[in-house]
Amino acid sequence: MGNPIKHNIAKFNRYFGTIEALNEKNPSKEDTLQSVLEIYKLNHKKNIKFCFNNCWLILCDVPIRWVDTREIETMKSPRSIINLQMSQNLK
Repeated sequence: MGNPIKHNIAKFNRYFGTIEALNEKNPSKEDTLQSVLEIYKLNHKKNIKFCFNNCWLILCDVPIRWVDTREIETMKSPRSIINLQMSQNLK
């Protein structure tokens, strides 16, 4: 799979970007972060929380060069995962 830190941070970063784009109320970065932490844990195979917070906080504002695009292409779309969860919560 490659570098697990890079893989997990890239996945988390995609969730964060999707939540930010979907949220029309412009919540604080901290509120968005809390939502993404919950979504990450729910979508993890072993229901494990995101453990690279400090790494992500350093890298979140760095240009996307550090993300391995081959790993991103193999991940599920965070938008589809979030939409599925939202529809399940409405039931």
